[in-house]
Amino acid sequence: MLMRNILAGTVLLAAIGGGARAAEPPAAAAGAAEAEAEAAATPAPELPSPAALAAERSRIQELVNQKVSQLVEESVRPPKVAAGLKLDWPVRPPRLTPEQVKAKAEAELAAKLEAALPATRLEERKKEAETKLQPHRVGDPIAFNRKNYRGPVSGVLRAVELPVRIRVGDQYVATLDIPDEVLVRLDPARREKALKAEAARLERLWTSERFMFTQKHGPEILKRVFEESGYRWVAPMASRAKRWLSGEEIFQAELPRQREAAAARLRPAVEQEIFARHGYEQFQGEWLPKAVAAARRAAQAEAEQARGAAPPPVP
Repeated sequence: MLMRNILAGTVLLAAIGGGARAAEPPAAAAGAAEAEAEAAATPAPELPSPAALAAERSRIQELVNQKVSQLVEESVRPPKVAAGLKLDWPVRPPRLTPEQVKAKAEAELAAKLEAALPATRLEERKKEAETKLQPHRVGDPIAFNRKNYRGPVSGVLRAVELPVRIRVGDQYVATLDIPDEVLVRLDPARREKALKAEAARLERLWTSERFMFTQKHGPEILKRVFEESGYRWVAPMASRAKRWLSGEEIFQAELPRQREAAAARLRPAVEQEIFARHGYEQFQGEWLPKAVAAARRAAQAEAEQARGAAPPPVP
């Protein structure tokens, strides 16, 4: 009986010892537990307040702006811009204002117009018309062909008995047989009316000729005088309508345009360089310190995990 009790105790102790060995964790589990313990013992980095973060980011952004401005100044130089516009450097303001240029062009056009179609030309034409309508007087020789092919008339004008007839030599000619171009020189009232009508026609013709001359030569004179005065026919940046702009105006508009384009081109690389140098990185389009970006990524991951672990809504 005693021997059986000793053997039973021995078996029980062996079983207890084997069970304890089976419950011990493996080496990997022990390492993970130690890492978790160290992580739990290490304090989380202190994140900046929103106000401090905004101030720090504003300071870095100012460094970015300064660097971009420096690079723009180096790459977009005024003499180079002027050369690209084919302007002399330094670009100087025009000697004449647009109003003065127009006045100069108008004066030149008026001089050319007066030389080509002077006012005296109209008076000369009127005098020529008066000469052609010089009145027939008694005692003057006269010759014409009667109307309706009734034969010629030639001789000395002996009498004018209008509105009935005239006498040429020894024959009478009825008014109805006298051509209009001859009758107008015999009748003072008709001649006066004809001279007024001819003067009006000559004035219209003269006005039309001067207008056509102005239309033909005015634009080319205006263009030449503007160009000689340092202007160009261009459309401003914000308008499609062209107008005359001085070289200085074109330069003053082009310089900032090129600088803005250069700044937009250079800014992304400069921001990347300077923000990275200060320990920042981009998270969802925003420059943040790496610790803040890491914290936001972790919070986002936890939120997504929580949404994934949540039970589906009850229909």
